[in-house]
Amino acid sequence: MAAPDQLGQEFETLADEELIERLRSGDLTQIASDTARRELAKRGVDVDRALVEPPSVPVQIPRVSATTLQRVRRGIGILNLIGVMQQYFTPEPASVMDSLPTR
Repeated sequence: MAAPDQLGQEFETLADEELIERLRSGDLTQIASDTARRELAKRGVDVDRALVEPPSVPVQIPRVSATTLQRVRRGIGILNLIGVMQQYFTPEPASVMDSLPTR
């Protein structure tokens, strides 16, 4: 069992969301739960309100370079062109047979 001082030091390194998530999990002992609540209160977090609110899902927007965007646009353009070519220039199987010379 970890001493409250050790828990306090560990909890000081965690982000608010991580501490709240640990409290929500119900996996903490009573001492750990009290220590986490004290740490959050020390940071000015309304613990009871934070536990009631649904967890926030961070939205991460991938960073994409201008070069990558150009390559993607070019690739989409090529795929569209291939689709058009297949639509208009791919003969139907029956027309291929009809176009073969007969002896």
